[in-house]
Amino acid sequence: MGGFSYPDAFSYEAELIPEAMGAGALGVFLAVYLLFLFFIVAFSMVLYIFQSLGVYSLANRRGIRHPWLAWIPFGYVWILGSISDQYQYVAKGKVKNRRKILLGMGIGAGAIYLLLVIALVAGLIMIEGMGAEAVSVILLWFLLLIALWALAIISLIYQYMCLYDLYNSCQPSNGVLYLVLSILFPVTMPFFVFACRKKDLGMPPRKQPAPQQVVVPTVEVVVDPDVVEQVVVPTVEPVVESAVEPVTEEGYANPEEFEEE
Repeated sequence: MGGFSYPDAFSYEAELIPEAMGAGALGVFLAVYLLFLFFIVAFSMVLYIFQSLGVYSLANRRGIRHPWLAWIPFGYVWILGSISDQYQYVAKGKVKNRRKILLGMGIGAGAIYLLLVIALVAGLIMIEGMGAEAVSVILLWFLLLIALWALAIISLIYQYMCLYDLYNSCQPSNGVLYLVLSILFPVTMPFFVFACRKKDLGMPPRKQPAPQQVVVPTVEVVVDPDVVEQVVVPTVEPVVESAVEPVTEEGYANPEEFEEE
C-alpha cells in the first residue's frame, strides 16, 4: 500500500514553507528596521547641524567669544546663554549670567549621571545578598535619578528662556510663536534658529563711535604798517570733521557693551 507515503511527503513540504516565509518576514523586518534607524540618525544629524550652525553664526556675528563652542554639547548651552545674556544686557540693562547657570547645571547633570552608573553597578553586585547595603545603594540610585530629572527639567526651562531671548533679539514679532512651536514641536527649533541667524531686529542700534576731531589751526597774517598796500588774509575758522565714517548695520548691537568674563 504505497499510497501511505504521500501524506508524510506533503507534511514535510508544508513544514518548510512556513519556515521559509518566517525567514523572509524576519529579513524584511530587519531591513525596514535598519532603514528606519538610518533615517532617524540622518535626520538627527541634520537637526544638529542646523541648530549648531544657527547659534554659531549668530554668536560670531554679535561678537560672542569662542562661537565655535556651539558645536560642542556643553559649549552649546554656554553660547546660547551668552546670546541671552547679551540681549538682556544691551536691550534691557540687566545682568543675568544664564550662561554660567546653564553650564553649571550641565556639569552637575553629568556628575549625577556618572554617580547613577556607579550606584547601579554597585547595586547589581550587592543585590545577591539583599543586605542593608544593597537596599541603601538602590535607594541612593532612585534619589539620584529624581535629582537628575529635576535638574534636567530646570535646565530645559532655562534653555527655553534663552531661546526666547534669541528669538526676540532676532525677530521680536514672532518670538512668542517660535517659542511655542519649539516647545510643542521640538523638531522645529533648529530650523527657527537657523532662519534667525542673520537677523537683529530686536537688538538696539549700534553705539556710534565718537568722531575723531581734526582741528585746523587759525592762520593770522601780521602786516607791516609801513607798507601802503596791505593784503588782508581772512581768518580760517577751525574745522571739525570725522576721520572715519562708521559703517553700521541696522539693529546690530555693539559687542563691546557685553562684558564677557
